[in-house]
Amino acid sequence: MTDPTDLPESPPVPMGPAVVAVLLHLGLLVLFLIPWRFDLSALVCAAQDRQGVSGYEAVSVHQKSGYDGQFYYLIAQRAPWLPVVQRENLDVPSRHLRVLYPGLAWFLSTGDPHKLLLVMPLLNLLAIGLLAYAGSVLAQSRGMSPWWGVLLPFAVNAGLPLFRNLTDLLGLAMLALLLVGWVIRWSPRVLFALALGAMLARETALFPLAILGVVALVQRRPREAVALLLAAGCWALWAGYLGWLYGEWPFMPASGNFGRPLGGIVSAWQDADGATSPWLQRLRMVLMLVVPLTVLIGLVRSRRLELGLGMVCAVGCVLMLVAGKSIWEDYWSYARVLTVLPLASWLACIYGRCPGLAAGLTLCGSITMLTVARGFVSG
Repeated sequence: MTDPTDLPESPPVPMGPAVVAVLLHLGLLVLFLIPWRFDLSALVCAAQDRQGVSGYEAVSVHQKSGYDGQFYYLIAQRAPWLPVVQRENLDVPSRHLRVLYPGLAWFLSTGDPHKLLLVMPLLNLLAIGLLAYAGSVLAQSRGMSPWWGVLLPFAVNAGLPLFRNLTDLLGLAMLALLLVGWVIRWSPRVLFALALGAMLARETALFPLAILGVVALVQRRPREAVALLLAAGCWALWAGYLGWLYGEWPFMPASGNFGRPLGGIVSAWQDADGATSPWLQRLRMVLMLVVPLTVLIGLVRSRRLELGLGMVCAVGCVLMLVAGKSIWEDYWSYARVLTVLPLASWLACIYGRCPGLAAGLTLCGSITMLTVARGFVSG
């Protein structure tokens, strides 16, 4: 196993891979918006029953039951430390817990509902650039071409959250930068900022952060352990404040999102026969779970797996195994919710200098994104 302290010094990482990744996803976004006549309010994915409702006056496109981005759009119209007008405007308080994305959108747009329609997708494109940059930094530090970073956003289905103004991309970007910074020994202050950003973008980052904290103690890296602990403490203060603000604890998974190990996978696999394309649903499940696990086993056997990345991969495995049926049977959800394993596995491949495995993960992620997009467009 390679000692991280022996990593070679690298010249400044070029920004070309990040720019190319952003431009490629911008092209995907343009294609997605064609049926909506390039109306950016389609990315809010507001429900039909929110037509004419206060806060959605600037939204001209409404889509059946809507999706999560409609709540982040509403939060972004107000200062992030204030309640969202009324509790019933949110399905669950955990929407406000993911404050980084709507908070930055509020800051850049001053809460203007029309400006938000442009600012929110631009922020997600920026996050895609950060994802590619993280991949480039790690690749270059391992003596590989930084252009490998272009592939990382495709390996983790970055195009999907872009279509619905979701918080996933900032969370993935912060987590990817944190993992890269962990491996190449960035300063504890930088790790603190990235860890806090990852948790404020999506609370599921708490699990890989806890694992990194344990690994830091095992590897006798007390400064990193303290940085991660402080970040978790700051996040806990924010969660406690929201609990007081809304009168209920915000860190609660929705009903059906988690269950007994393998229960959700087995149920979704059996019920796939009733889906429009059962073979596509099962293919996506294999690509999202079996392929990263196979790659992970290969890295372990070759002894090219860094301990921190390996443990985060293990967290990703656990999250996938206990994910409920409501996650696995929804062609949209699991391709963006269960991305810890593909993310950590791809970074582990680059760290272990296994470009072929990284390319394979990218291909699997791209196929998953295309099959999900096909299902989304068709209905």
